[in-house]
Amino acid sequence: MVCHRKKSHAKRGATTGAAVGAALGSPLGPFGAGIGAGFGGATGYLAGRVRDDFGP
Repeated sequence: MVCHRKKSHAKRGATTGAAVGAALGSPLGPFGAGIGAGFGGATGYLAGRVRDDFGP
């Protein structure tokens, strides 16, 4: 039997933030999409860590 843990908010935030950042940066070309994904992923990860540590 395998016990499935709920995905942490940090992982979910990083994934969602990277996708949104890439979408918003894509009009600037591939470089803009990469920068957007990097900043979006980092911001989402940090917000998720705060939620994992301090809130529901």
